[in-house]
Amino acid sequence: MSKKHLIATILGVTVYGIIIPMFIVLFSGSLEKQTNISWNPGTTTKTIGFLLITLGAIISIWAVYVQVKIGKGTPIPKLPPRKLITIGPYKYTRNPMILGAIIYYTGIMTVFGKITGYVLVILLLASMIIYIKKVEEKELEKRFGEEYKKYKQTTPFIIPYPKKKNKKGPVA
Repeated sequence: MSKKHLIATILGVTVYGIIIPMFIVLFSGSLEKQTNISWNPGTTTKTIGFLLITLGAIISIWAVYVQVKIGKGTPIPKLPPRKLITIGPYKYTRNPMILGAIIYYTGIMTVFGKITGYVLVILLLASMIIYIKKVEEKELEKRFGEEYKKYKQTTPFIIPYPKKKNKKGPVA
């Protein structure tokens, strides 16, 4: 991994893994004080939150690892993968980092008991989805052409679902 790729990866992890969720927790805490909304999650709920954080982090780290190792790039638009990745988490979803972020941020809001945090997470993720649809997918189509278009047709946008099996029998 080049020094540029390492710095970009560390920067991305810091922003999306630490700074954004910290901002959401702090801002939602401020909103909740102003609106008298509060929720104190119990031990079971916090445990579920920690499991979600772990699962979301694993999915996101797996996606970044595959981008760096297989795609020879990073999630940062200035240093994108050099080849289309359709293995690892990208076999199940075109946007595993978004899936991981949804799960990770939901877990954080659950652990901290931030009801308004869920709304902020939804708004953040909606803006990320709009960006992906309006900008990133068009760029990927330009860069990878038909290969990306075929991948787009056969792989779900964010939420993985079981692939349909071909029920055709042997050809006579």
